[in-house]
Amino acid sequence: MGQDRISKARRNLVASQSIAINATWGTTDDGQPEVFIQNDECDSVSDLVMSCDKAEVARVCHVFNHKSKACAESISVYELPLKGGYFFRSKLAVDVDGAPRAYHPKDLRPSSGNNTKALDWLDNVSSNDLHGIQGKDGVGPESGFFVSATTLSNPDFPENDTRHWVDAEQIPYVVLISSFPRLQNPALNVRKGDCAMVIDLRTGANSPAIFADVGSAVGEGSLKLAFNLGLDPTKSRTPPKVIGFDRIDFLHIVFPNTQIAAPWLLKDINAKTETAFQEWGGWLQARECFPTLPARLTPSVGPS
Repeated sequence: MGQDRISKARRNLVASQSIAINATWGTTDDGQPEVFIQNDECDSVSDLVMSCDKAEVARVCHVFNHKSKACAESISVYELPLKGGYFFRSKLAVDVDGAPRAYHPKDLRPSSGNNTKALDWLDNVSSNDLHGIQGKDGVGPESGFFVSATTLSNPDFPENDTRHWVDAEQIPYVVLISSFPRLQNPALNVRKGDCAMVIDLRTGANSPAIFADVGSAVGEGSLKLAFNLGLDPTKSRTPPKVIGFDRIDFLHIVFPNTQIAAPWLLKDINAKTETAFQEWGGWLQARECFPTLPARLTPSVGPS
């Protein structure tokens, strides 16, 4: 796509932005819909200090204010001495891009009514990321729904085919800023398709993933990633519309030079990510950095 996409705009407004206790919908000053992210996990470890030997390599945007078109909050990205992989702790907003039932013409915004099984409101996606309607000028299994894009794509299929994109309901993926983490040497940055391990520091749930979408901020992942972590973003006031999780308890470890090629088979994602994670130091290393990390839960990686 050539530049950062505007990822699920209002879902990323947390912390200094208004947050409700449960997911609710309102309207911003410019008349756009705004979702307040679920905040019912009061015993967050967001104030936990990392205790391992690490080096800060960059600061990246964590909360992007789409009204002012500026980063509202940034976080540190770290690496360990003599080990590959960049890591940071963040929230987990939820991205549905690429899923065949992500967006529907009837579900424009909350005021238009929750009319379909669409996973998100149409106002939350850029028109540049819509490539036809399935069953009309688009190809896909959900007739009447839009074909929506991710940054990572499969050249074996045209842009108006859902198979061209990474399905957020089937593939665990993370959203990062472009050229993450934007080091001076571009060769050290991660590339689309590189692997990542995401760990819920509060529960020990974990999931492999790939870098499949570019946004204005980090701390976002696909619906499948959230499900793998034992979370259910569709438990909103307007199901199945998704909500995110604002607690700063999600450890992202991204591994450069670990690209997975289309069609991004889960068995390949799982195997390559686990290999990279073990080379990084595995669960013992994660616990060295976060001593209160629970025992590792068996990843819910789904079928291959």
